[in-house]
Amino acid sequence: MKKLLLLALISFFPFSSLLADASATAQASSATAAAASKPALVKKAHKPKKAKPAQAVVKTYTCPMHPEVISHQPGRCPKCGMDLVEKK
Repeated sequence: MKKLLLLALISFFPFSSLLADASATAQASSATAAAASKPALVKKAHKPKKAKPAQAVVKTYTCPMHPEVISHQPGRCPKCGMDLVEKK
């Protein structure tokens, strides 16, 4: 009885088409995997560069006697009390 059912299944569902579908699916999945591993060569649309805002000019002040004392605002040197001068 089992052999008869197996024979009926083989006659109604040909396995050659199933094997062809399986090999086509395997080829498609391997092609997809290969494409995923390689970087895509897609040209990006040219975007105009944004204009950068003008940067504020930061002035630097230093002590004439102690050049290691640097400040971004005028004032007095903490070591000797002299006025800080603008560094050029």
